[in-house]
Amino acid sequence: MTKKKPKLMVYHLSENDEDLDPKEINALCEKICRLMHGHGPYVQGAVLGELVARYLAGFHIFNTPDQDPHMLRRRILRAHVRLVLKLIPLHERELLRSRS
Repeated sequence: MTKKKPKLMVYHLSENDEDLDPKEINALCEKICRLMHGHGPYVQGAVLGELVARYLAGFHIFNTPDQDPHMLRRRILRAHVRLVLKLIPLHERELLRSRS
């Protein structure tokens, strides 16, 4: 029996989402999953936290002194949390399906 690939998710993090290619995202996720395979859940969680922190640290607002980069980072983090919460049931179903 061949393993069924998970459906590709539509990602909504910003108004520029049309530039996001779900196939590219899925391929990169597969590479990262292979790198993290075999490491414990706490190590994996720490790596994911580190990656998100590095990603958010890169956000700066130039030429708009009325906007706070910390607020921008919070908005982006909230968008990520919403996306993660939407993705969990999809991946949980795929995991359960692959184990049956």
